[in-house]
Amino acid sequence: MNAIIQSTKENTPMNRQRRQGFTLIELLVVIAIIAILAAILFPVFAQAKTAAKKVVALNNLNQLTKATLMYQSDNDDYYGPKVRVGFGPPAGGDPTNAMSYDKIIDPYVKSFEVWYSPLDGRTKYTTPRGQIRRSFALASNVFKSTQVRDGYWGGFRGKDPITTSSVPRPADTILFGERRQTTGNNVVDPWTKDDWFYGIQANNTRREDLIPGEPAFAFGEISYKAADGANWAFADGHVKFFKMNGYHIYQGTPRLWGTVFPGYRESPRWQDNQSGNSPDPYWHKGLSCLDSGWDINEGDCPLPSDN
Repeated sequence: MNAIIQSTKENTPMNRQRRQGFTLIELLVVIAIIAILAAILFPVFAQAKTAAKKVVALNNLNQLTKATLMYQSDNDDYYGPKVRVGFGPPAGGDPTNAMSYDKIIDPYVKSFEVWYSPLDGRTKYTTPRGQIRRSFALASNVFKSTQVRDGYWGGFRGKDPITTSSVPRPADTILFGERRQTTGNNVVDPWTKDDWFYGIQANNTRREDLIPGEPAFAFGEISYKAADGANWAFADGHVKFFKMNGYHIYQGTPRLWGTVFPGYRESPRWQDNQSGNSPDPYWHKGLSCLDSGWDINEGDCPLPSDN
């Protein structure tokens, strides 16, 4: 009789419910497993997030390249100038007298968001196009420097745009690259300020975050440390992500410095290394120079196969 009563007590719903619970040891094991899985998966998620941002940036850059080709088809095969000055009313058809390239091809891109890379996490600006940031810069040695109407700035001539026939190797010639636009002092509204003007040009393929405190640091340069490289657009229309591959010895230590592209001069700016002189210490060292002088009497960094 006692055995029957004991068996009945052990099979009551309350006792069955107690047996279905977890012990403290079991809970600790589960928590440990979750922690291990999180430690494994979180870096994977971070890499996936960065990869997704690269894809968005690549698509935006592709749109800019297509807009450039459309602009050329409407303008006798000429590239647009990096900056155009003095062609606003009443002298010309530009809506304003000062037009940087992003404004020049605005009718071909429709949305100004294509100038933004998700890899660029810095301040967005208040502009007539909304809260935006311009994360791509164009190669000055293709788009040249300021195109200026004769007499608008006295004797300053600037440089006129070039046609596609002036590009010897389009598949090797850089048009655009990712670049952190300088923040400067006009964070709230730089749309018509010098910060916006200078942010459109790329000087070379040096990494953007190398030496905090140096004079050139604020100008951003090309490539993102977080992504180990940057997206690039070329004159034949293709776009591609490239990992950084160029080193420079700085303060006695070899450092990953940026991206080297075949056919480009290894220099920070157009005026360096033309007569064996040392690079301008303001820029330290540049890889694959993309720069161009402003005036017609100033030089350019050569394009691949350019003589």
